[in-house]
Amino acid sequence: TALIRDVRCWHGGTANNSGHPRPMTPAEYYASWFRGGLPKCLPYEHYEKMSPRAHHLCRYIVKDR
Repeated sequence: TALIRDVRCWHGGTANNSGHPRPMTPAEYYASWFRGGLPKCLPYEHYEKMSPRAHHLCRYIVKDR
C-alpha cells in the first residue's frame, strides 16, 4: 500500500502568512506483523507514565533506559 499526499492540502491549501513555522504532524500506520526498521523514538520517561494499554501499543518504539 502506498499513500501519496499533497501537503498543500493540509490546511485547505492556504498559505502560511503568519511568519511562524506551521508544523505538520504525521501519523504512520503499519501492519501488525511489521517491525523492521521502526525507530525506538519514545523516551522511557514518557513511556513509564503511560497506561497499560499505551505500553502495549508502544512496546516496540520505546527507547531503552
